[in-house]
Amino acid sequence: FQSSLHGTLKAEGNTADSADSYADEEHLYSGEDKDARPYAQLTELGSQQLINIGKNLRSRYTYAAGNKNKNDKKKNNKIISSDYEDACDDIYIRSTNMCRTLQSLRSLIVGLYDISKNKKSSLITAASSSSSSSSYSLSVHTRSKDNETMFPKANSILLAAKRSLILPDSLYHETHDGYTEYEKRIKLALGYDPNDINTKVSWLTVKEILSCYKVHGHPYPLDLNYEDEEFATIISGWMWGVLFKDEDINRLACGRFIKELLNDIKNEQKDKNMLIYSGHDSTLVPLLCALGVYNDQWPPYASYLVLEFIVDNTTGEEYVRALYNDQIVNMFNTDTDTSTSNDMVSMNFFIEQLNKF
Repeated sequence: FQSSLHGTLKAEGNTADSADSYADEEHLYSGEDKDARPYAQLTELGSQQLINIGKNLRSRYTYAAGNKNKNDKKKNNKIISSDYEDACDDIYIRSTNMCRTLQSLRSLIVGLYDISKNKKSSLITAASSSSSSSSYSLSVHTRSKDNETMFPKANSILLAAKRSLILPDSLYHETHDGYTEYEKRIKLALGYDPNDINTKVSWLTVKEILSCYKVHGHPYPLDLNYEDEEFATIISGWMWGVLFKDEDINRLACGRFIKELLNDIKNEQKDKNMLIYSGHDSTLVPLLCALGVYNDQWPPYASYLVLEFIVDNTTGEEYVRALYNDQIVNMFNTDTDTSTSNDMVSMNFFIEQLNKF
């Protein structure tokens, strides 16, 4: 088998209220959320998480610079040069126009090409889809928020209406022991009347705040504890599983991005050997659900999905294999043995399944 193309989709690393490592890189603060600075930026810890992912991809997919025999290298999954100066020929990068995803992408590129700390602002530059890349700077393709496909439209009336039917308040209580007690505890900590049924807990917001405190080694605020953070994480993971395993909701949430992704693979970016998309949990979870591999567990910070596109040199047949956080996963609920080539699905089947969205 010969590896023909590799796509990576990732969610941003840990975010909080500081990003000192980007103090000299104003272009990474140019996203549509730039007015939130210093909040919702990538932290030093988050940056290192993405650098480590880049290093992992480097070890798995790059061949030594100067080796021009690319076809031989592809037989061992070595599909791009390890030299940053070859990057414009090898890879395509796409990000939502948010500071933290641009910063995450930049950190991944640092690890992917083993770039020293003294090379900073020229690593990636903003570009329209039609602009050409310079020899020494990658152009990252972004879209305005109104035209973005990599996260659900917040003002979708259809999505909101369907969500209320799929995920009524009663379902939380029916499916989670102790839910009422935890909900009251969180309301009380936030200063609300714990018995007010009209006050709703934003579990995902609670989870994100508490998880951020935990990964940075700070005590939990408001007398909350690990069990509260764990419960909020469980609820958040379950909640999004209920929503995005529904095909209608998922079509509304990520159907546009799936269409873009398939078009990039087969048409727009077919000459590139690696496509990298920097997105959010609201990008990653719907796509995991569309692939049939989401396990109702909230993705850790800096989670990433790899899609490997593989060609059988004997028959010319094309296959796809998925890895989620370095673990092979069987797409579309296929019952296969991951220790053999059966962990792949045919390209035709892959496209057929995703075209449902």
